[in-house]
Amino acid sequence: MRRQLIRSILVTFAIAGCGPRMANVVEAGAREETRSILERFRAYRLAPAGVAPPSLEHRNGLDRTDGISGSIELVLAEDAEWNQWSDGSARLFNNRTAHLFQVEITSEEPVRWLPERTRLELNVEGNVFRAAESQEVLLEDLLFWAYHQERNVLDGDLALRARGAGPLREAYMPSHVDTLLTGLIAFPLVETPENERFYTSVDPSEYHVVSMRVTVGLETPHGRESLVWLLE
Repeated sequence: MRRQLIRSILVTFAIAGCGPRMANVVEAGAREETRSILERFRAYRLAPAGVAPPSLEHRNGLDRTDGISGSIELVLAEDAEWNQWSDGSARLFNNRTAHLFQVEITSEEPVRWLPERTRLELNVEGNVFRAAESQEVLLEDLLFWAYHQERNVLDGDLALRARGAGPLREAYMPSHVDTLLTGLIAFPLVETPENERFYTSVDPSEYHVVSMRVTVGLETPHGRESLVWLLE
């Protein structure tokens, strides 16, 4: 249901970008409530997060297995070129949203990235976050609230920010088969049954990280393989 709504929002933005904005009749109370929620969203997801980055001596690493080699580097969302906005806030999302990695994989034979077999563990074994299969997972909140900003005829730039997500889409790890795969992989910072026991008293975005173990799953002509990096 949520994904159907997101697709509808994308169509709405495409149409809105082709002509003048149409005025809607919106009940005043609902309009003010939406305005308040939007202010909180901007403060939490777009303003500088102010959370400590991972405390790592090395933010990059290398791994190799059976004719496949890969490099990885931690990326902070607020520092990324595709995420810059004119007022100093993040264009799409801030550091609270996800841990991001720039990954490059080279192989003697064509391989394919497997999001469902890609995971991040923080500090201890079992504190697991799963990879987003595409960048759209990271954009859902922005698209949702941009739609409601437009629907309630509220001033703001959320729809404009959302329409500027093209560079992120181009930067994300592709799903095709190739001997060279390069792109971002994101691990949204959300509680799940796998990791909730680690976050009974702290939000995942405020959890202080001193170690990151990243496992990237791959489909090869001979079966499944994994590259693993430990950043400390």
